Amino acid sequence: MIYSPNDLIRDDPNDLNKSVSLKHSNMRTKSIFSPLKTSVIAVLICVAISGCDAGLSSQLKALNSDDPEQRQAAAREFADAQEPIPPKAVAALIDHVGDPDEDVARLSVHALTKQREPSDATIGALRQAVRDDREPVRLNAAFALADLQQSDEATVEVLMTAAEDGLNASAVRQLGLTGSTGKPALPLLSRLLLKSPEPLVRSQAVLAIGKIGPDQAARAALKQAAASDRVEIVRTRAEALLESSAE
Repeated sequence: MIYSPNDLIRDDPNDLNKSVSLKHSNMRTKSIFSPLKTSVIAVLICVAISGCDAGLSSQLKALNSDDPEQRQAAAREFADAQEPIPPKAVAALIDHVGDPDEDVARLSVHALTKQREPSDATIGALRQAVRDDREPVRLNAAFALADLQQSDEATVEVLMTAAEDGLNASAVRQLGLTGSTGKPALPLLSRLLLKSPEPLVRSQAVLAIGKIGPDQAARAALKQAAASDRVEIVRTRAEALLESSAE
């Protein structure tokens, strides 16, 4: 799971009748991805095949270092890994979700999403992170919880704040993944559907409303969009949702 502006469901430019610019859909989070390091590959293969943990111990030692740069490097390696994180590392990463260094905390949040079946402890750590004072940490945690279908009220609030300017299609999409928990976001999504200057945001707003379930006000916005949006795919999606959700 990648929480960056590049992780969008892009509409077909032919349907949009234009190439949609994503430059305004930029999340205010730092990129947390770099090439996978050989040391992490060696650690994960070692643990998976032979159960040895010498390399892992070295990484955990760096993660627990007093030097923030060493902690950042270790957390980044786990975040970049393409294999599930070993249980010993999961426990350590949970401890660093609240790290005083913002980058360590943010990278630890992302690394925790590498588990095939996140534990209750992982979900608890992400819910703690979504209440962090630092925006990049909160936003990465909110995206993760939405993807894992573990959203709570705080998750919805963080995503709503990110979507508020009407330019962040990623946050709009994630709001749709919050399901019924996201009902407080319906007024915002309805407004974005009618007012956002970005076709991709308006299109994603329709999808998000459909996943959450439209209320009366949202249906009114859908009717207006179906009748008058200048982009065909937005009109088509709004009309289809109205038909499928008709009482």
